[in-house]
Amino acid sequence: MESGDKKIDKFIQEIQLKTIKWQEIIEWIPYDRFENVTYLAKGGFGTVYKAKWLDGCILSWDNKVENWKRSQELDVCLKSLDYSTNKIDFLQEIKNQHKFRINETLTYIYITDFGLCKPITENNPENIYGVIPYMAPEILIRGEYTQASDIYSFGMVMLEILTSYPPYYNIPHNENLVNEICKGLKPEIKCEIPQFLKEIMEKCWNFDPFDRPTAAELRSQLDKYLFDDDEIKIQVNNQIQAANKSNKNFIQYDPNEMHPEAIYTSRLISKLTIPECDTFTKYNTSKNNPENIYGVIPYMAPEILIRGEYTQASDIYSFGMVMLEILTSYPPYYNIPHNENLVNEICKGLKPEIKCEIPQFLKEIMEKCWNFDPFDRPTAAELRSQLDKYLFDDDEIKIQVNNQIQAANKSNKNFIQYDPNEMHPEAIYTSRLISKLTIPECDTFTKYNTSNSRQQLFSIPDDIIVKDEENETQEMECEFPRN
Repeated sequence: MESGDKKIDKFIQEIQLKTIKWQEIIEWIPYDRFENVTYLAKGGFGTVYKAKWLDGCILSWDNKVENWKRSQELDVCLKSLDYSTNKIDFLQEIKNQHKFRINETLTYIYITDFGLCKPITENNPENIYGVIPYMAPEILIRGEYTQASDIYSFGMVMLEILTSYPPYYNIPHNENLVNEICKGLKPEIKCEIPQFLKEIMEKCWNFDPFDRPTAAELRSQLDKYLFDDDEIKIQVNNQIQAANKSNKNFIQYDPNEMHPEAIYTSRLISKLTIPECDTFTKYNTSKNNPENIYGVIPYMAPEILIRGEYTQASDIYSFGMVMLEILTSYPPYYNIPHNENLVNEICKGLKPEIKCEIPQFLKEIMEKCWNFDPFDRPTAAELRSQLDKYLFDDDEIKIQVNNQIQAANKSNKNFIQYDPNEMHPEAIYTSRLISKLTIPECDTFTKYNTSNSRQQLFSIPDDIIVKDEENETQEMECEFPRN
């Protein structure tokens, strides 16, 4: 099926020629092939609908009739993209989203909404943006963002990595879910998880932010397994083997099981729909300002600092920073002021110093999470795939990683743990106001500013060329102390 537009048809053909699996195919679908189109929600940059796709997705090629076999009627989500008249922006967004959502273990296509996550909007200071399942209760109730809410999100990412199932995938992401989370609801765990990791994950979900572990406490727990305690190593390895055996016939997450109103894109969440809980009075913060964002600078991805854009990829960036603190005991940028200069440097590609030897396997995962380009960061499913190779699948990788752990342990024998007295007096690890006026406009990030378009408004030059863009990344060479 052709769209009637040469440039769009050429773009679709280029994507199709690169696909390996049928789930990766992009195709043009005429609007009359949808029925029961129903409004779901208004996101940060467009409107989301649900509908029934009459033909359904491609399953395989039928040699007898020389045509595609299709699933037939299929519930899908549709999105109209607002305001842009630029087809280049539209095609670039589709290309980026296709790259962002296709990977080895989660091969279905999702067009994600690059909305904002901040406690204010230009239209209404009583609203916040975000992806509900990953937002801590204190954010939903008071708009409060702290390191503890990062730990909560870390726990939700752990769930998706360890089980392949995103939190609350099978229920609507609506006011009822917000209310239930604010009352203490926790997501279902779909498969057996080693008890050691399960306990860490569930502590991260604690309703009271003061009861969640800090990054330093998470590091201490992992150190017991990785380096210190042979008895715990034996226990955890036994738990891993038991979980592996129990999950032998475990069915991985299938996006077709997702509830049609489960929306994993950033969108408007009105404070008017959020209950006032006395429990959280002590966490209340100052009034919001539509020209500001809130956060803890070292844990905020460059795209948040530059454009206020919050996605699952920016959660992965924060996950990588928490990994650094867990693995080294040192929080990122502990020895320099957390001011406009640091914001500017992060927006130019600055990465934190790694203070001790880290097993290469974990170091590579962590540094991929820090990628400046959000589309180059791993997804939660890719992180799970990497960890599965060590925990369950690949004996050769297990041997390599265990050797790396032993080498790091030996190198770090006299390593000096982080001392809070070394912290710079202007290093501030609490959520605070970050004025947009102090945030630079970086040309590097222009391509990530996802413009939004309606197809009927297209007006484009005839010489458009769709091609991959090479992104420059800044690497820092760190010398690690050997003792």
